[in-house]
Amino acid sequence: MTELNIDCLNLIFNELRKDKETLYSCLLVNKRWCLLVVPILWEKHTRYIYHEAEKKFHNIILSSLSSSSKQFLGDSNNIKLPSTIISKP
Repeated sequence: MTELNIDCLNLIFNELRKDKETLYSCLLVNKRWCLLVVPILWEKHTRYIYHEAEKKFHNIILSSLSSSSKQFLGDSNNIKLPSTIISKP
């Protein structure tokens, strides 16, 4: 089975930019898709107030970051993470 190259996938995912539900589903396909979709989902993260399900989604992603990544977000980028996420290993 042939795979679409990264440029084609990027074009497709950018067309889906406003369809967050579909992009969330694309996260689960494989690692390659996930790596392409995550930046799109996070692009305008600070500009919107998210629904409860979206907050849970972001908390899951933040919780899975390594301690050094969490520290990098807080120290280098002035992003305030909830204390419950910071304390999770």
